[in-house]
Amino acid sequence: MSHPKEGLQIALAILQQASAADLAGETSVALPLYVSAASRFEMLMPAIPADHAGVVLQHLEGIRQRAEVLRNEKNRKSTNLSYPSFPQHFQHQSIPLEDGRHAVPHATVLRPYWLMQTISKSMQHGAFVTPDLYISKDVWYQDGAAAIVTFVGPKVRFLTAICEALEPLQRVTSLSDKKPIIKVLDTFLATADRVKSIFDGEVGKTKSNTNIAQRSKVERGVWEFLHRGQSMLKNWKSQQDASYNSYVAWSVNVLEQSQLLYRWTQSFLQGEGVSSFPEVLERLHNVSAFLYYSCCSFLIQDMMLLVERFTEKSRESVSRFLPVDVKVED
Repeated sequence: MSHPKEGLQIALAILQQASAADLAGETSVALPLYVSAASRFEMLMPAIPADHAGVVLQHLEGIRQRAEVLRNEKNRKSTNLSYPSFPQHFQHQSIPLEDGRHAVPHATVLRPYWLMQTISKSMQHGAFVTPDLYISKDVWYQDGAAAIVTFVGPKVRFLTAICEALEPLQRVTSLSDKKPIIKVLDTFLATADRVKSIFDGEVGKTKSNTNIAQRSKVERGVWEFLHRGQSMLKNWKSQQDASYNSYVAWSVNVLEQSQLLYRWTQSFLQGEGVSSFPEVLERLHNVSAFLYYSCCSFLIQDMMLLVERFTEKSRESVSRFLPVDVKVED
């Protein structure tokens, strides 16, 4: 019985080393030790007394199970090493089928509101902006979006002012009386024009009274250099003044509140329950044009920049899965 006893002592010593390595996290060391201990126990099973064989067999099953777990982890790690590791910022999402319920209106005055509603949906949960272009929510909330969108501060201030200007329209209870409607629309247009002038000045769109073409070449060069520097400083200050998330939130707020004007315009065009007032329709046309050339204009520009960046980053992420320096044989 001396031989089985010595064999058990050796097997137990190996098992103790395997357990210590396993607890220390050294699975690459623990796995071969577990396998060696299990092999020794299997060889000793015929020589072990029957009253002890059951206990040894029970521990042997536990050793095999632990060795199998470590082996599976090793195989999984080796499989992962076959592919490059990088942070996955872009995850696959299913794109819904366009159901056609939000078709573009035939009336030109209604199209800016349809566009604003579509942009709002893309910001909240994704939407088709064209029959073939789906803009997901991740495009607006992608990492690094704040570095792409410029003049965030002035845009947030502009959108905030437009939201405040739209609030009096919410208090109109009836469309049958044209006087209060004309009053609130005139007030909105006056406020919007003033806010737009301030916004244009902040983003550098206000034109100087001096004709640039009449300046000398040196003067034009200095003026352009100073203008670029001023634009860069304004852009940097804008990034400090307001966060990008506030920009998206205020955009959704304006886009959703503007749908009230869509319902007004649609009601006056169709004449459902209200009289057709040319004065009101004229002002609604002006409001529609203002929203298109202000909010829709820079939102579409920002959306296209974000789509381009999102597509490029997605392409870079996919390309990292491809083999490097592939040589095509003739």
